[in-house]
Amino acid sequence: SQAVYQHTEKSYLRVTYGDYDLPFTNPETRDLGWKKYNIPEDPPNNEFLSRFKENFEFIGAISEDRLKSNLEWIREKLDDGTLLILMNGAEVQINNNTEPDRHERHERMNKVVADFVNNNSKTQLLDVNKFIDSPEDLTNNIRHYRREYHKNFSEEAVNIIDQEFKLNTSVNQIQRAKNLVQYRAS
Repeated sequence: SQAVYQHTEKSYLRVTYGDYDLPFTNPETRDLGWKKYNIPEDPPNNEFLSRFKENFEFIGAISEDRLKSNLEWIREKLDDGTLLILMNGAEVQINNNTEPDRHERHERMNKVVADFVNNNSKTQLLDVNKFIDSPEDLTNNIRHYRREYHKNFSEEAVNIIDQEFKLNTSVNQIQRAKNLVQYRAS
């Protein structure tokens, strides 16, 4: 959901910032974006913004092809034995005027991620949609989940790691260890 900006001279240099519907390089949409996301009263100064606009061009949202090539690049940089766990995005339709139909974009990008996972060894998917299935599971946007779901995500990550490396570690064992550490710390 981030906007991509490409350096005007060095096309390999790209950065992300803010919403892809609200270009940071356009003062009108930039101000809307800051209000939308409650950016603190001390946003970047005009000198920085002018330099950024001179050196970076707004590209928009990352494409499906670019996402795939980014994932391939990451996988290539990892050792063969390293497990890569990718977390997808929620596909819940929400009534949000600031990000209309964002769930449809998540569906398209999730397909790219799922295809990548299916075609690469030592690569697993942590599917948030196993847990997030209604607008009530979200907080202020489609990428922010209620606190209790983060526990589900961490337990799922433990299960994925356990299955991949055959550790036979249960989430209960991990919780007992955490409780013991907290008890000894108090």
